[in-house]
Amino acid sequence: MVKDPSLLTNGAANWADLPGGHSEGYDDTFKQIFRRFYRRVADKNAPIEYPTFEDGIRQMRVLDAVLDSSHKRAWVPAMD
Repeated sequence: MVKDPSLLTNGAANWADLPGGHSEGYDDTFKQIFRRFYRRVADKNAPIEYPTFEDGIRQMRVLDAVLDSSHKRAWVPAMD
């Protein structure tokens, strides 16, 4: 499937910035996140469609459990 904004619905087209045939990747991740973050700054009723502090702390806890598991060479529970 080609990611071409002209072929997508309005909701999906918001995620595609470049014309069809252009590759999108790493840089677009940040563009999309900040676009949604600033939309929320401008409109407090806009949905939160970006990672939050809670998402980040949850990921850090998972990474801590991964490191602990590696050191112990065993499964460990993720911390709450």
